[in-house]
Amino acid sequence: MSDALHLAGGCHCGAVRFVIDTSHIVIVLDCNCSICSKTGFLHLIVEAGEFRLLTDPAALSTYSFGTHTAQHLFCTRCGIKSLPATQPSGRLERQSAGSGRCQRPDRDHHPL
Repeated sequence: MSDALHLAGGCHCGAVRFVIDTSHIVIVLDCNCSICSKTGFLHLIVEAGEFRLLTDPAALSTYSFGTHTAQHLFCTRCGIKSLPATQPSGRLERQSAGSGRCQRPDRDHHPL
């Protein structure tokens, strides 16, 4: 990937970690649902396959409300929601890959 962007992210305590490798434009969505607006969650929208969870899924827990369709993921240790809610399975060409507030450029791969 030329002009590749490598973002690393995770929760406050470090138990949840993930990376995004992309050469595409990253879209940031300021969701206005009740939980995203209260937590300040900014959805990073990337091409499917550009997001990689580095953490054992056992480090994550879920919270749901309303119709219980979306399962909001958060760290079982520190409670930070650094990942987007899971949705019912379906073929997605783009996906929300994490909170824009829980990302940082990986200086080893993309010196900013």
